[in-house]
Amino acid sequence: MELAGFTYEVTADSDGVRVVGRAGQSGPWLAFKHGQWFVDTTLRLRGGMPKTRRELLRAQNQQRLEALRAEEVQCAEQHNTKAEVLNKHRELLMEKEKRIEVLEASPAPDELILKELDLTRRLTKQIRLKVIYELKDVIDTDLAHDNVMSKLYGMRLEDKHFVAVMVEQRSTIRQYLIDSVSAFYNELATVINNEGLDDLGEHISVHPEGETETSRYKQFRSTLETVVKWETDLVEMSQVLDRLVEQTLKDDSIQFKSEQTGARINKDIELKEIIDKRRLSAIDLEFRLLQDLGELCLDRLADVDESVLGDYHEYLVGEGLKSAGNAHGDLNGSSLTLAQRMEVLTGVLEAYEEAFTMASYLRSVGGAAVRVEQLQAYQKVLAELKNAAEKDLAQLVREKELEAPQLSRPSVFAPRGGRRHLVRTSRGRSVLAEEVDVGGVAVVQQRDFRTQHVLKTFRQQGQEWVEDATRAAEQAGSTSSPREPAISPARARALITQADSVISLARSYVKDNEPLNLSTVIDGHVQKLEQVKATLKGAGSDKELLDDLEHAISHLKAVERDLLTSLYLSTNRPNANSLRFLVNEHKVTVHRAGARKPLAGGDYLDVYEVRRLAREGQATGDGLWEVHFHYPAATTAVSAFSRGHLKLWSQRKLGRRAQMRAATSGRELLDIYRAELRLRDIEGVIELS
Repeated sequence: MELAGFTYEVTADSDGVRVVGRAGQSGPWLAFKHGQWFVDTTLRLRGGMPKTRRELLRAQNQQRLEALRAEEVQCAEQHNTKAEVLNKHRELLMEKEKRIEVLEASPAPDELILKELDLTRRLTKQIRLKVIYELKDVIDTDLAHDNVMSKLYGMRLEDKHFVAVMVEQRSTIRQYLIDSVSAFYNELATVINNEGLDDLGEHISVHPEGETETSRYKQFRSTLETVVKWETDLVEMSQVLDRLVEQTLKDDSIQFKSEQTGARINKDIELKEIIDKRRLSAIDLEFRLLQDLGELCLDRLADVDESVLGDYHEYLVGEGLKSAGNAHGDLNGSSLTLAQRMEVLTGVLEAYEEAFTMASYLRSVGGAAVRVEQLQAYQKVLAELKNAAEKDLAQLVREKELEAPQLSRPSVFAPRGGRRHLVRTSRGRSVLAEEVDVGGVAVVQQRDFRTQHVLKTFRQQGQEWVEDATRAAEQAGSTSSPREPAISPARARALITQADSVISLARSYVKDNEPLNLSTVIDGHVQKLEQVKATLKGAGSDKELLDDLEHAISHLKAVERDLLTSLYLSTNRPNANSLRFLVNEHKVTVHRAGARKPLAGGDYLDVYEVRRLAREGQATGDGLWEVHFHYPAATTAVSAFSRGHLKLWSQRKLGRRAQMRAATSGRELLDIYRAELRLRDIEGVIELS
């Protein structure tokens, strides 16, 4: 190339043109201006940081914007295609509904009219289900569309006109989406209710016999299997509606318009109308699904004793679990204090954990009466309920113990209504119950939200409402079958044989550090063995069988004692149960460690050391845990402590808040919370001095 009268060798690449020296070294860059080549005197700094970075980010944002706009167009096209099919089938549904009205209005229907009416009703049901699930397909597309619009809204865009159009379109999509999900929920709920499942269940025998009972049970089970599929979708859409309503209430950029006039309308009033119609939360619906799955887990036609089916049903859908599930649902919209909500959730978690353990027990020893695939589905739903309760309780613990900001969440359900009290069941669990008038007398009852059957009745005892023992005994007695057959020796032998499987299952809980599950599974089997032994003993059964039953009972109790001892002595999650067990088994000693100590902020502390038994040559055993009791004054009575909790020996110098802040998960946080001690937890365990 000729430059200033001289010829130079040059090279060209994507960055431009530059001179090449005789030895091949790179020379200056050249610039072409006004029809001639000149040496480029600009600095040409590579990667000129601020400018190049901004340009790169701008290019990336533009690329992302174009991708989102293309995705938005695709979502809109999919919506239009699916909505067109949906609307055609809706018109067909309306035609069939009008035809049914005409046929039903016939003054003297003959055989042909009645047959047409029956066929049209069945066809209409099929079309209605088709329409409902086509609506769900549209909803799935619109959820994706809504997500794309939210991403676009979150971008910093310079095109003001585009932003204005996008914001309005986002509002339109969200309003339509909420209406669609509400419609899907209402229509599918109506279909489920029309199946009359609860009425069908009332006429099912515990252990169907004969052609009529068997046929009735098969029809019930077939209907239940279909309803469970619908209920699963209902739970999913209820959770979606929860999220949409909550987000929309908080988002001032979303505005609603009248479908008829296009004028702006009050979004809050529109959403309140939806909320006021929502009587059941997603928790309520999921618990209903759990109960129906519990029934599907059983094969009532299996060749087993009726009492076995009764026991299995109690494990999966017993009154204790129903009480806990209803309490969990009652929390939505309740006016309970933070501490009261924590009480309720603690009991709910205990009941869920027990039910999950007994489901595992049935997987191990349930035999022909248990359908394993349905049991897996049951445990999956139960785990979801348990995780939801754990998450809520962990958040409440953070708010109470760590003074974390309280989560501000608008209510998306109508309140239960009525005058409600926090009451305590015979198991010591706190639930909500409603005060009602029965024959002019005010009583407090916990009712099943699904059937409105009374689950528990309570009476006032001092400052607390406690479960009516008489009523509880009547309910327990009513669960036994009036035609329960005598227990056979074969049944007793089967229970004895199952003891090894029960022990294997219990050992798995040692590895997972789950003492409650370990005790639940062994105690449950021991109880069954003891019931069988008592029945056979009264029937004059042979001594060898009774001795074998007694041996199985003793062996299971000994294994439980050994496993719990090992687990509790090595656990990093001590609580009131572990302390009581080790003290009762004389595996530890508990002694006060010095006088009451003043702490900061007007707090005083009594410390008790929990030590292992001293080995040979030791004056005192190794430290295991410490028990800390806090008092408001140096002279406060020892039993009037304000807070009490257990700590690992290695953490005895670590403050409780520091422990909680160090927790890496909600589960770990709850373990620390469960180490709290109340006066009733230490009675007969620690001699306060």
